[in-house]
Amino acid sequence: MEVEKYQLDNTDIQIVRELYKDGRISFRNIAEKLDIADGTVRSRVTRMMESGFLKISAMINPFHFENSILAHIGMELETRTHKVTMEKLARMNGVLSVCNTAGQYDLFIEVFLKSRDELNTFLFEKLPEINGIKSTHTFIYLDARDKWIEGKI
Repeated sequence: MEVEKYQLDNTDIQIVRELYKDGRISFRNIAEKLDIADGTVRSRVTRMMESGFLKISAMINPFHFENSILAHIGMELETRTHKVTMEKLARMNGVLSVCNTAGQYDLFIEVFLKSRDELNTFLFEKLPEINGIKSTHTFIYLDARDKWIEGKI
């Protein structure tokens, strides 16, 4: 069953902006800032979450950990198995996101791993278990500004 796309209005956008500044802000405080009822904020946040538009979660700085590795891996597939391959990749430990792309690579995945050893295992033991990956190219992040990832540690 496909969920109908949620149509945002200016109030929704303002609510999301307040949550972006501070994901722990209370509905009451958002309501006071926007001069609306806190029940309105609650119901709109609930609808945005249920529709799949909004997710509120803990975000971490991936560069906080001295030996962790954050990387993008571009993949060329042997055949057009995007959906199946994406599902398999998304279930792997360390995978933050999987994206179907246009251009040189068919897919990009973002991974967050505890060490170079984990990256090595991921690239040369775990990825080969997934059929249909023709080649990969790994881009390791050395540093970043304002880069946060979901708290999958």
